[in-house]
Amino acid sequence: MTERARKISASIIFMLGFTQFYSFLSAAYGYFASEEGYDFIWNYWVIGLFMLLLVGAGFLLLKVIRLESQRLLSSLVL
Repeated sequence: MTERARKISASIIFMLGFTQFYSFLSAAYGYFASEEGYDFIWNYWVIGLFMLLLVGAGFLLLKVIRLESQRLLSSLVL
């Protein structure tokens, strides 16, 4: 993958990660702001985990990775 394509894909992955972060925060806000029975179901935890994986993979692609073997690790995370 060329340097430019790697940076573009890392930026897109970061963008998706922050979108998931917003979804997770809105679910958490709904849980704590609700006065009636609002369940924080397992789907919201999956959204939070997916957010962490996307942001981590984007960071690995953008800043850390210089070797091809380490790029494989971030591809496996995705």
